Amino acid sequence: MAELYELGVVEAAGAIASGKLSVLEYNQALIAHIDALEPSVKAFAYFDREGWLAAATEMDAEARAGKLRGPLHGIPAGIKDQFLVQGMPCTVAHSWGREGVAPAERERIFERFARGRGSGRRSEGAGLGLAIVKTIAEAHGGRVRLRSEPGRGSRFSIWLPAALPEEVYP
Repeated sequence: MAELYELGVVEAAGAIASGKLSVLEYNQALIAHIDALEPSVKAFAYFDREGWLAAATEMDAEARAGKLRGPLHGIPAGIKDQFLVQGMPCTVAHSWGREGVAPAERERIFERFARGRGSGRRSEGAGLGLAIVKTIAEAHGGRVRLRSEPGRGSRFSIWLPAALPEEVYP
């Protein structure tokens, strides 16, 4: 038999539905495979191992009781971190330019009316965009991060903490 993480969705779902495969065992195998690959792949911005295992344990009991939630009972799905999901932080990132931001400028460009110096670029901007982004992120308990390397470009990331829907949509 193939490694559990190698099973296709249809094959795994069928084995779970027939009782030949435990939801918990299947999901533990997937987590172990992620643990082995994640240091080099870096695919996850947020990984809720405890929540995943708790859901798998609950779904395992349901499967043993013959109470499947649907044809994909016990099959996990990854959700892009830029979507609002209850209990998960939200992250959005944007890569910009090729010149990068000089180390001395990296804090200053988040100040009001500040613009990068020496980039050679001409812009109609007023130097408010990043200050506004930072203010909004911090007002929601989040943060803005800049990764930049001169000659390679910049990546701006906005991280917002997990929020329950009623906190966002009263």
